[in-house]
Amino acid sequence: MRIFVAIGVDQEIKNKVVEVQEQLKLSKADVRWVAKDNLHLTLHFCGEVNDQQAQDIIHTCRGLASEFAPFSLGLKHLGSFPPYGDPRLIWTGVENGREEAITLIEATKRHLTMVTGVTEKKDISPHLTIGRIRTTANIGVLTTQLHKLANLEFGTQMVDKIIVMGSKLKPTGPQYAVLEEIKLADPGK
Repeated sequence: MRIFVAIGVDQEIKNKVVEVQEQLKLSKADVRWVAKDNLHLTLHFCGEVNDQQAQDIIHTCRGLASEFAPFSLGLKHLGSFPPYGDPRLIWTGVENGREEAITLIEATKRHLTMVTGVTEKKDISPHLTIGRIRTTANIGVLTTQLHKLANLEFGTQMVDKIIVMGSKLKPTGPQYAVLEEIKLADPGK
């Protein structure tokens, strides 16, 4: 089973993302759009794990969540990775709560790397992936639309839990299942 740890996204933000996806689809670019129910902010991708490792990941996340207080997370801006050349991924970034999100991502990676041995070497940039670009078809039109919509606000939500997710790859895209929702707890209380 493939596992990752994430922050879920509130319905209002998901609705706004879907509205933007619909606008961007007008470019007719070759993009695999993230399904509304699959929208999340990844904290750490653990990869393929066995049942014992899955239980160890959940146990580790319970301890980790007890070290963090809930925080407000605001999603704003629309962009693409990489920032230069042909884009491969469309995202909205974290503006409010960015430092808290980075701290949570760093701690999650540190704790879970010890459990799984899987480490991601990419820079930490909290974001919500909304689409993956498959080819360069109509990429200029898409890029123009991204620039026009660059300063959009997607909304703000409270982050009061982390979610351990299972993932199965299907021809239609990934299918996710919640394995455990773990509440954040203020360590000062």
